[in-house]
Amino acid sequence: MGFTMKKIAVFLFALMTSFALQAADLSTVMAGDQRSEANRARDQYRHPVQTLAFFRLAPDMTVVEIWPGAGWYTEILAPYLKAKGTYYAAHFPSESPVPYFNKSRTDFVQKLVADQDSYGEVTLTEFNPAAGRLSVPQGSADLVLTFRNVHNWLQSDSEQKAF
Repeated sequence: MGFTMKKIAVFLFALMTSFALQAADLSTVMAGDQRSEANRARDQYRHPVQTLAFFRLAPDMTVVEIWPGAGWYTEILAPYLKAKGTYYAAHFPSESPVPYFNKSRTDFVQKLVADQDSYGEVTLTEFNPAAGRLSVPQGSADLVLTFRNVHNWLQSDSEQKAF
């Protein structure tokens, strides 16, 4: 099967159009009311559209976000995946001896409950690197993301189990 310039051009156009449509949908989500003004202000530093494009995020994927914290990326990922994908928020363990972990997880749950229309069906699960446990069905994820967490695992000597 020979490749002609026309076939290559059609393929590249289709690929670029697909990425452009996904970026447009992502841009729509980024402009949504579910995003706080404080989080929008960080876009210029965190470059979420470019970051998620780099990871080749698509709206029909199953995505796991490890330790979503207060939900900066959740405000983007959950609405983006709501219609055709699946979003797992692998948060801190539910029965942690660490007060910060408990408060963060409780605040995160309240955020999701307060705006279910935007976030859809978020599957809240947990990630415990010290125990080497990620509570997501094995082989189910298309993409596993974590942002700004590696330093925490290094400080707690759990980076080997985290990865």
